[in-house]
Amino acid sequence: MKRLAWVTSLLLCILCTVQAKDRVIERPPFLAWSSSSIEVDKIVMSNTVTTVYVKAFYRPKNWIKIAKGSFLKDNNETGGVNLDFESVYSYGSETDYWRLLVSHTGDYSYAALKDSDSRYTDFKAYKEQKVIYCNLRQKPFYENTPVEPEVVLADLIKAFHPHLLPDYQPVYYEMLTR
Repeated sequence: MKRLAWVTSLLLCILCTVQAKDRVIERPPFLAWSSSSIEVDKIVMSNTVTTVYVKAFYRPKNWIKIAKGSFLKDNNETGGVNLDFESVYSYGSETDYWRLLVSHTGDYSYAALKDSDSRYTDFKAYKEQKVIYCNLRQKPFYENTPVEPEVVLADLIKAFHPHLLPDYQPVYYEMLTR
């Protein structure tokens, strides 16, 4: 009996310490491609995520478009990319809506957004009061949204088309009202 318990413990220890290795494809071959501006450098697949590393070659007067719903990941694996104000302004100053994830003590407001950088008041979404936000200090966004995509979708529908969900109370995202 002791031997069975010892073997079982050993197997559990081995299973707990063994982790699946990421599958890496360096310079993946393609039969065809439609762009000389973007080159896939490598693809890393794990149990939870697939990351595509691309090299983008800028050509004057040509922009590289990334599909909606995509995201960029920097080399530090923080899940985001830090952009300078000029880049943010060039991409977002004329958008109809502005979606923010903030970590703000207390209630977030247009005044707090202005205090963080007064140049934000030049944005069309700021002027027309179409800022959608989630305060990460008040809501468990990163903890819950991976398993509640329907809630995020409902929040965004409520923000973009409030008449479609008149009685819905947003859980994560809501329109900035003050």
